Amino acid sequence: MENEKTFGRFLISKRMEHEMSARQLAIALDYVMRMKGTLEQYLTNLDRNAQEMFELLTKQYAELEGINEALKAKNQSEWVSQMNNIKERVIDVVNAELIYI
Repeated sequence: MENEKTFGRFLISKRMEHEMSARQLAIALDYVMRMKGTLEQYLTNLDRNAQEMFELLTKQYAELEGINEALKAKNQSEWVSQMNNIKERVIDVVNAELIYI
């Protein structure tokens, strides 16, 4: 029993944990969270955190790259293109840091 840790209502031995694929662990976690009624709150928090991170990084990237209101007024199509590029990169960062872990 010493090598086992509590995983919701289930006990999964460290050996079993290493043998299970990441997908199997995600399915088990999903099941446990549904049973405990915490999945919806977890997903709500994750979504809020991801949105906050997206907004903050988008603003920071735009400032660092000089994409501002002056550019928007001068050349709107270039501003849109640059902002779309920034948003795509930020989505990749948010996914890597929060979603696909």
